[in-house]
Amino acid sequence: MASPLIGITTKRENPDLSRITLLENYTQSILRARGIPVLLPVGIPADHAEDIALRLDGLLLSGGGDIAPAIYHGCTHPNVDSVDSDRDALELALVAAARKHHIPLLGICRGLQLINVAFGGTLFTHLPDQVSGSTIQHSNTKFSYIAHPVTILKGTRLAGILRRDEVEVNSLHHQGIDRLGNGLTASAVAADGLVEGVESNNGHYLMGVQWHPEALHEDPAAQAIFSSLISAAGDYGAKNER
Repeated sequence: MASPLIGITTKRENPDLSRITLLENYTQSILRARGIPVLLPVGIPADHAEDIALRLDGLLLSGGGDIAPAIYHGCTHPNVDSVDSDRDALELALVAAARKHHIPLLGICRGLQLINVAFGGTLFTHLPDQVSGSTIQHSNTKFSYIAHPVTILKGTRLAGILRRDEVEVNSLHHQGIDRLGNGLTASAVAADGLVEGVESNNGHYLMGVQWHPEALHEDPAAQAIFSSLISAAGDYGAKNER
């Protein structure tokens, strides 16, 4: 069986000389799990998303800048940063294609938030100002820094993948899930109640985590997330004779 092809979304950097970039941790995590990463550049028209998705065995929505609050009727905030309407449109269309055709999809950090928005959910646009009483520092600057534990909820797909009740995670986000989207189930939560993992409630492999497992490559639980994506993508490819 051929190694599954996993499309990974990218981001733009440097407004003076625009570059399309992706941290290598993502591609290395897919390669370690025996998949083949295929980078999807920002700027692909959203109306091509379904055609692209159908040529792949799985999708990975990577981390990056904020989603435009107008998409989910969110409150504006001065800390909203690096909004890219082209990226928002492409990734929303990729989620729609994945849902329609049951293509395996994993979202990381921004990717989890994008999934929630695609399912009709909402986001906190700046956690420090909108989640009162939390003692957790969700926004850090080092991918290697283990910031806090998250509880893995029993009976979820994520619990079956990690086989743990709790994991220690890194944390590099200032936004997060407010209202959970219709059709999603929470799979992990932080001590302050913030949802840190989501998954489809209809059995389709479509899930997201708020932390960055791609940067925790020495943690078997982190790599297990990517292995689960490749396994699901392999099954999808075999079913569709690719």
